[in-house]
Amino acid sequence: MFSAITRGGCSILLKTDEAHDSLETGRYRWVVSVLLMGGGSINLEARLIVFALVPLMRRDLGLTNVQTAALMTVFLWTYAVCSPLAGYIGDRFSRRRVVIGSLAGSSAAMLVAAAAGSTGRILASRVLLGLVQGFYIPASMAILADYNPRGSRGRVLALVTAGISVGPTLWGAAAGWVGGHYGWRAALVGFAAFGALYCMILVRWLRDIPPGASDTPGIATAGPPPSFVVALDHLSHIPSFLCLGLVSGIAALAIWMLNTWLPVFLYETFKMTLAQSGFFGNLALTGASLTGALGGGFLSDLVGARQPPRRMLLFAVFLALAAPFPLVFWKAGSATIALGATAAFMVFRSLGESNWHPVMFDLVRPEMRSTATGVTNAFNCLMGGAGALVAGYYKASLGLQAVFGLVAFAIAFAAAVLCLAYFIFLKQDLQRAGLTAGAGEVPAEQAACGPPARQGAERGRSA
Repeated sequence: MFSAITRGGCSILLKTDEAHDSLETGRYRWVVSVLLMGGGSINLEARLIVFALVPLMRRDLGLTNVQTAALMTVFLWTYAVCSPLAGYIGDRFSRRRVVIGSLAGSSAAMLVAAAAGSTGRILASRVLLGLVQGFYIPASMAILADYNPRGSRGRVLALVTAGISVGPTLWGAAAGWVGGHYGWRAALVGFAAFGALYCMILVRWLRDIPPGASDTPGIATAGPPPSFVVALDHLSHIPSFLCLGLVSGIAALAIWMLNTWLPVFLYETFKMTLAQSGFFGNLALTGASLTGALGGGFLSDLVGARQPPRRMLLFAVFLALAAPFPLVFWKAGSATIALGATAAFMVFRSLGESNWHPVMFDLVRPEMRSTATGVTNAFNCLMGGAGALVAGYYKASLGLQAVFGLVAFAIAFAAAVLCLAYFIFLKQDLQRAGLTAGAGEVPAEQAACGPPARQGAERGRSA
């Protein structure tokens, strides 16, 4: 038996029995998870690798503190501007091709950065990187949701996120070593070449799947994607989604502040080598995120697979537990305490954020999941860019420790916003999405396989 979907006016036949068997047994969906994990690691490190090389770039290009912060800010703000439309393209066209094209573009942008001979050119390369990277996360997260049923999404998304976090820890140290021995340009060229090679792996092994397939017992298609404006209007009328977006943006402010400045802080304040600051800084950030994501994903499914509202409550609790640690970082007098406070903050933040995408994908229809991810990414990057820039601006006067210490109050506010959404908006929003029964409970068969198949829906996407 075959199922047909329409993309750009062309019908594509999918062998339903084989695709369904693959989905149900979980064989190929784990291949997809590993492939997207590797691509996500490259995607993340492409934006971070320059900060393991910043001391060398500052010496060669004469970057000031504000210009160094702008390396992250111009990337994030460019990423933010294009993310909503990039997410919509992931709903409208082949998500597989969007993912591969984004990674290939990242490699090209890295080569442009390696060839830069001035501050203006290196900033231009960051703009290019922001343009192409905005496409990866929305499409890849939507693919993962399409391949994995509701009851296991927390675990799968957490495992992928954890795997993504491993890359920067290793690449940060490797980039520092290569930069120290062969120069920062060689490190960028090497990473770009690896990204191009990985694109070939995705071309060979990654396959598309109809949107919404895992939300039904069989392979079914979601409804036709609405226009970009209609999709944005729909999302803007989901209060719980808006609260999630606000909270993720506040968390991004702290995360990108640290991603931008922690290795430099360790290098300048505690006199670490480039390799040491790159390794220990990334270990405290991404290594801790890995630990939190692994535990958070399993806990999210354990608590929230049949009771989706509980995922948001977990998010709020763990953010509240994360809030005090920026204050500890503020008063830290040694690298050990500063790194420990950073790691503890990232663990609790990741435990909470493991619930973000599972909740969001319950609130949003399958044909708008990539768009929804793009919209939240846009706000995240606006806030993250502001965090990096503010830290750079006040680094000389207040110091990074004081600036990050003040983030504690923003995180506490974010936890309060999630509590507001949980007690006031979430139950109604989930019921409106058709994913709750009674007092918010999802039947066991729906948690495992999704709701009954939507009949007669045709997918209006272009390959």
